[in-house]
Amino acid sequence: MEMLVAMGILVLGFTTLVGLLSVGVSTRRTAERRNQAVHAVDGVLLAVRDQIATAPPAADDEPADPRQIELDPVPGYERLRAVATIEADEADPSLWLLEIRISWLEEGVEVGEEFHRVITVSESFSVRAGRARSKS
Repeated sequence: MEMLVAMGILVLGFTTLVGLLSVGVSTRRTAERRNQAVHAVDGVLLAVRDQIATAPPAADDEPADPRQIELDPVPGYERLRAVATIEADEADPSLWLLEIRISWLEEGVEVGEEFHRVITVSESFSVRAGRARSKS
């Protein structure tokens, strides 16, 4: 009888240990993805700036105004997806709020992190040069 009780305690201990190991692996994976998301924000910011710089200007020679840019996958991070939403400041149109949501699948459910950056946007060199020539 004592042997049966000891075996039961041993089985209970092993079952608890296996359960804790799976939780630990899941937590490590989540922490790793969040770490990758933090590092990926700079790449997303560069990609957004590149798309803004290469976009054709609006009709009034103002900088192009894309409202949403998607990167699927994020360059260098094949499991991450980014959506950058841009909102211009009403008081100063050269300042834009960039809201970046980086997401990934975790056990079939999409989870992610949000980051906010303020970027400055200026006219292209050709527009400034054309204005300077017309003033001369």
